[in-house]
Amino acid sequence: MWTRQISFFVSPQLLQREGLTLRQARSRFSECLGNLHWLMPNADSVLRPRIDAWLGDMGVVSRIVAEFDDGALTKTFGRQGFGVFAGPAILASEIENQYQVARLGTTHELMEEYHAISIERRISNPAVAAITAAARRELFPKSWGYCPPQSRGYCGWLGDSDAA
Repeated sequence: MWTRQISFFVSPQLLQREGLTLRQARSRFSECLGNLHWLMPNADSVLRPRIDAWLGDMGVVSRIVAEFDDGALTKTFGRQGFGVFAGPAILASEIENQYQVARLGTTHELMEEYHAISIERRISNPAVAAITAAARRELFPKSWGYCPPQSRGYCGWLGDSDAA
C-alpha cells in the first residue's frame, strides 16, 4: 500500500471571475477554499468524508455546486471554471496539462491510498513484477512531496516556479 497527498485544482477562468490571481489564491489558500465553489466526489466515495473532515478541521465551509461519481467528469467541469476540485498530487502535472487548470495547493493531512493486491506472497509474473517495479520507482519515490509538520496541512505550491 502507498499513500500520497491530495492537491486542489482550479481553472484560471474561475480565479479571474473571483478577481484573483493564482499567486493571491495560493497565498490565501484556506480562505479561497471557503470562498470558491467546489466540485466534490460523491458522498459515498472514499475521499469525500476525508475532504469534509479536513475542511471542517480548518474551519472551512465548502460551497458545493456539484457532486460526481466520475473523476474525469469532475475535472472536465473544473476545467470549465465551475469549481475547485481535488485530485492526486502525484498526477498534478498530468491534471494541469490535460485539463488546463492550476494546482491551488497540496496538503499532507489529506491522503489517498493506493493498493496492489496479489494472491501470491511473491510476485512471480514478469509483467506484474515490471508494472509494480515501475510504480514504485516512478509513481511512489520515497522523497516525493514532503511537507514539514509546521506547514499545518498546507504544502502550498510544490512546482518549480511560483509565477502566476
